[in-house]
Amino acid sequence: MKIECQVTGVSNTGDNLTVRLKGKGPRDAYWRNDASQEISVLCTEQTRRMFWVGRRVVLSIEAA
Repeated sequence: MKIECQVTGVSNTGDNLTVRLKGKGPRDAYWRNDASQEISVLCTEQTRRMFWVGRRVVLSIEAA
């Protein structure tokens, strides 16, 4: 499953970076509202540069 999102907020919570996203799947109907997502990633120099408000990202979710 893929979710096409846009970053709406980023906050530093100690060792982790909390990223808030809004988006929907590529096959969702155009009239459906964007769903809110939130991910937590390790806070490094690279991840701080990677996630900024307004950036478009794609989340890929796979079953293990």
